[in-house]
Amino acid sequence: MNISAKNSLSIRQFYNENKVLVPKANRADATIGKLADADSLALRRAVRKLGDFKYEDASSDSLYEKIRALADTYNYTLESGTKYGANNHSVKRAVKDMKVLSEKYASELKGYGINFDEDGYMSVTSTSVSNVDHSSFEEIFGKESEYMTTLSAYAKKFNRHVDIYI
Repeated sequence: MNISAKNSLSIRQFYNENKVLVPKANRADATIGKLADADSLALRRAVRKLGDFKYEDASSDSLYEKIRALADTYNYTLESGTKYGANNHSVKRAVKDMKVLSEKYASELKGYGINFDEDGYMSVTSTSVSNVDHSSFEEIFGKESEYMTTLSAYAKKFNRHVDIYI
């Protein structure tokens, strides 16, 4: 998949001190270790921020921007993890676990306009956000969500095995 992350406020917040790595062009010069570290940390941060997000009060545009930023962060994590995992079994396993988790929840996520391609990359349709009751997003993306809690655990496992100097 050719990832083209939208450089939104949310994704910059997810990447925090590594926000320079959000644009695809800036990622070319970073080491795979630096990318894997930044991406897995950003994914964990995305899960935390979405856990605290007030879905029922959000506009459709705001909600779409948050979910799209999650998808972009997830996709960057898969991309860097796949490359880093070529030489690290633990990271390779964490990436596989992320894909299996997403497959498990694929039919539920489809109801929210979130789809996965054959390689496990996530995409979000903008129209889905306006067609679904916003408060229902908390069930799958909120603090109590099994999907998000498990996704964060895999991102943590991934991050523990990354050497940023590689």
